[in-house]
Amino acid sequence: MLRALLAGIARGMGLAEITPETSIVEELGLDSLKLLELTLAIETNLALTDFPMQDWYDAEAAKDGARFTVESLAGACERFRINWSREAS
Repeated sequence: MLRALLAGIARGMGLAEITPETSIVEELGLDSLKLLELTLAIETNLALTDFPMQDWYDAEAAKDGARFTVESLAGACERFRINWSREAS
């Protein structure tokens, strides 16, 4: 589902071209406005209210050789979903 959202936002790249290793910033070319659009799409389509995109971005930027991959964003979504579920119960 995340790959489909990315394909819709990063027009010009097909779903088959977006792999876990694809860089959201470098290869898909998402700028700050597109990242905001992606945040809204994640919140709406993946039911992750108040997804902390900036926290994910800042954590990735702090890493050596930060690539902002689809895989790292998917992991952040999953961690947020787990934490959100725990807080809701």
